[in-house]
Amino acid sequence: MSSTKNAKNPRTLWRTLKEQEAQDDLDEILAMSDAELDSYIDENGGDAKAIRARGAALAEELLLHRKEKAWHGEMGAELESFRKKAEARRITETLSRDDLLKRIEIARNKPRFATQVATLFQKKTKEAATDEELRDLLEQMELLGMLEDEAKDKK
Repeated sequence: MSSTKNAKNPRTLWRTLKEQEAQDDLDEILAMSDAELDSYIDENGGDAKAIRARGAALAEELLLHRKEKAWHGEMGAELESFRKKAEARRITETLSRDDLLKRIEIARNKPRFATQVATLFQKKTKEAATDEELRDLLEQMELLGMLEDEAKDKK
């Protein structure tokens, strides 16, 4: 019933006919050989050789750009790996505030974490931090430690 209603709507019918006409033209062009396509372009006011040259130059430029930016894919893979490691390091156990503070204090005494801990508590004391902030800090310090250890192992 709805297709009958749409078929009676002049705008819908016109749009459908135009879309089909465009699809028929595209199918016809795709079926042409290179020589037939060049002839068609030239006969209709285009310059097939110039179009091919511009297309080849664009393809070469895009390929060069892709090669130059290949490191993006590598960085994406490293970022995904980091995200997985960070998720794996999430503290799932329920730690009391005292336990969080003790673990942070242990980490704080390690020189590699002193700056991070000092930065977090620059405007706020440990006592004023929420348990969630403390848990996040502990997770970040443990993840940083793990990443530094991996970097040392690679060397």
